[in-house]
Amino acid sequence: MVGRKGAVPPLDIIDAVLLVLTFKERVVLKNEKNEMYIVAATNQVWTDIRLYIGDRMSSNAIHTFVQKGRHGIMEKLGFPLKFKQSCEIIHTPILPDDEESPDDYSSNDEGDALPCKKFVFTFSSEEWDQIQPQEKVFKLTDKSRPMQSTRSYYVLPKGTWTPILAEHFWAHFQLPCCLSFRRGKVYPSGSVYIHVVGRCSVCDSRFNGTVFDKPPGGAKVLMHCTFRGNFQEAHKTTKKCRMIGPAMEKAFSSICVDGLSSETYREREAVRLIKTGAPDPSIIPSGNSLRILKSRVTAGSRRHEDTLTSLALMKQEDDFKNIIHDIGCDPFSLHYHCADQIQIYRNYCKGSRPRLIIDATGSVVKKFLKLSKQKTSSIFLYEGLVYDSQNKCSFTVTNMLSERHNSLAISNWLSSWVNCNVPRPKEAVCDQSMALLSAIAKSFTQYTTLQDYIIICADLLTKRIEGNSHLVPHCFIRIDVAHFVKTCSNWIPLKTVPRRVKEVILRSIGILIKNQSLIEIKSMLLSLFVIITNETAGNNKRTHEQTPCEKHKEIIIKATSTGFVDFEQQFEDIIYNARSEDEAKMCIEEEYERSNEGF
Repeated sequence: MVGRKGAVPPLDIIDAVLLVLTFKERVVLKNEKNEMYIVAATNQVWTDIRLYIGDRMSSNAIHTFVQKGRHGIMEKLGFPLKFKQSCEIIHTPILPDDEESPDDYSSNDEGDALPCKKFVFTFSSEEWDQIQPQEKVFKLTDKSRPMQSTRSYYVLPKGTWTPILAEHFWAHFQLPCCLSFRRGKVYPSGSVYIHVVGRCSVCDSRFNGTVFDKPPGGAKVLMHCTFRGNFQEAHKTTKKCRMIGPAMEKAFSSICVDGLSSETYREREAVRLIKTGAPDPSIIPSGNSLRILKSRVTAGSRRHEDTLTSLALMKQEDDFKNIIHDIGCDPFSLHYHCADQIQIYRNYCKGSRPRLIIDATGSVVKKFLKLSKQKTSSIFLYEGLVYDSQNKCSFTVTNMLSERHNSLAISNWLSSWVNCNVPRPKEAVCDQSMALLSAIAKSFTQYTTLQDYIIICADLLTKRIEGNSHLVPHCFIRIDVAHFVKTCSNWIPLKTVPRRVKEVILRSIGILIKNQSLIEIKSMLLSLFVIITNETAGNNKRTHEQTPCEKHKEIIIKATSTGFVDFEQQFEDIIYNARSEDEAKMCIEEEYERSNEGF
């Protein structure tokens, strides 16, 4: 079948470009390396040529005509003659998928000196199901054939077959060539069934693939291929294949569904495809393209381009109206929990003494523009977590995203959760954040300030208040041991001492945390402070007796090695020698002043 005749004869275009001297000089320029090149499509010369030929062809079409070198115009403009791609179908013997032709680098029949590889792709039945030709039907509006309203033809599935061919090409060659497939023709009743043409966009090597006969259902399919060009030369630039079809679906599933990072996905693909010493394949997408894919998918799933508007729309939907409970705009805040979380927490409170763990992190939420104008400050994710010791599992009961990190915002969140008719926890665990501690005291206890709560707890420890008094807090607040020890380990003085000294001090702090006796805690603190504030230890050179620092050091080392109970008597002796809290305080102050006399 012959296509329609062009509106402008090719000779008219060639004559306009070549014969008009001013056009030729403006169409072909030279760069710094004295290499000839065609000017861009936006250059005014293409508009002038369009007007010269009577406005019968667009400027972009004229540029494409010259840039593609149609009808030999590139050679007539003085460009060097490039090799011609043979369009004939080369019948090669059928080879297994892992074997290559013995004349891999032989020349073609026309004596072309460029290297040529011949090989065979073997498609599995699953791959063939994805890329086999499909029938397309379109309406026909030809007035000369009024009885024929439709026409059908067969094509390869758009965006599906190119990634599969590119991966087979890499499996055969391990070359960095970036194949760009120009067309894939299907001839249901021709001498061949499928003919595919492509080229490398870097080295300009040409690819031809042919399936001769239509395969039966469920059988493997062979595609006979040739690859000719300068593919053996080093590629000056690195290009990547377009991420379409199965390649895009695989990347989307791994990154957006499974939660892999772009670099992790690239590493897994490299392990699967690359052999030792092989170059970077063009079929592995770049990290930037994967991040752009994730960004576009995320943006496409939003209700609105503005985040606050999207949240407001979600709150009105049936799926989220009972999950999103409160939205704040300036400063931004969001309270959310579902009915299932409330019910699970109620069931948990029936069987055990409820304990709630509250923590916050600022590393998981990105900043965004509020109403597309002002960017938010740091957004923290606050989470209320419960650990069920009977079922050996943990679950989240409530969450908050907040731009404001003070006790008022946190207590408002916790109070709103309590108003959902849930039992207040009997114990709350958090880090040393004053905002969290104050908010928990205000929301879960009968005291409005953290200071009042601490005073009552001190009175309980000193027996000033009975354990059955109405003043006993409804909820006890505990600082998480791991957070406290981590804070202690970051003390600046501990970073300059030997590792063994740091370990002993941290173990002593651990014993202090676990201890339940105020007297023992005072004894341990006294020994610890004496050791820390003394620069020397050991025996007195004159009396050959142990110094007080040495005695306290031995006690601390033994206590941190085997526990506190075995050395209870020694700590009681220390308290007895101190006689009173004031005497112990004076001892510590004297040791501190003596250690700083030189400053």
